[in-house]
Amino acid sequence: GIMMLPTSYNSNVLVRSSIKLDDVSETNLHFLLKIKSEKGIVDIFVEPVLKIINLLPCQLECQLGEVLRPSERRQVDNRPVISGGRGKKFRIANVETLKIKSGAEGKCAALNPGLKPHISLRVPGYRWSAWQR
Repeated sequence: GIMMLPTSYNSNVLVRSSIKLDDVSETNLHFLLKIKSEKGIVDIFVEPVLKIINLLPCQLECQLGEVLRPSERRQVDNRPVISGGRGKKFRIANVETLKIKSGAEGKCAALNPGLKPHISLRVPGYRWSAWQR
């Protein structure tokens, strides 16, 4: 168990956390804990680590990927990577695919924000974009 105590009578704290699922997928879920204490009453909000809001007039598909470490053996996506790194070659693994309706919000908890997240986008009738950070 975890015990969370407010840092003061009135406080507001944001903490990044994760949970490893002990199932076949061995997925890690990443989320943000917002701990708000006001007049001694503590509210805890659990939110996904990433939200994407589609303001386009059509459906938007997003693929979210992580940069692989040299020793990792996950499947590498072969799309090009647009990166600010000076000549660095990144290997990206697709972690999650979202389909977001116009005006809706997509949420992702599987993406590790510590592994240089990248995104690839597509709208109906078009190909996937290159990976971008």
